[in-house]
Amino acid sequence: MRRSATLTEHIRSNAQIVGPHKECLGVTFQPNKNLGIHRWYPYVEGFSALFVSNLLSECGVSSGTLFDPFGGCGTTAVVASLSGIESVITDVNPFMCFVTSAKTQRYQLSSLKQVKVHLKRKIESYTSAQSPKDNLSTIFQDKNYFANDAICKIRFLKQCIARITNSSTRDFFKLAL
Repeated sequence: MRRSATLTEHIRSNAQIVGPHKECLGVTFQPNKNLGIHRWYPYVEGFSALFVSNLLSECGVSSGTLFDPFGGCGTTAVVASLSGIESVITDVNPFMCFVTSAKTQRYQLSSLKQVKVHLKRKIESYTSAQSPKDNLSTIFQDKNYFANDAICKIRFLKQCIARITNSSTRDFFKLAL
């Protein structure tokens, strides 16, 4: 139980809830914008980590398996994992299931740093001749969302990420892209 209390204290000290209705914001995603892993993918419909941590503490949940049928961006799964609680998360949106999976993986920091350096070198040495052919050019050709060179680099980076052999590392960089 001490591990859960420590997590709640950490979240409470790092989540900044401000404004006239700050007592209501605990159930919104807003406080997560200041919390590392929770800001990987902002999600308006999400709960705050503090809300989930408080619920686990108040309900005395410190072990077992937690089921969240509306997993969203994975706040419940992340808080449960950091508290040493197993979780099973589902969501109707396959992309949100991917986000949750990427956020709840165990990563080797040294491996992520190595891949980051490798990807950075690839982008720095990129030439337009390396641009993969896909349908992004036709989708964005009449739009001013991105400069054409930026779209080409994004496609190239996407192709480089797809070649990463370790699936959790690949998912990390896929989500970052």
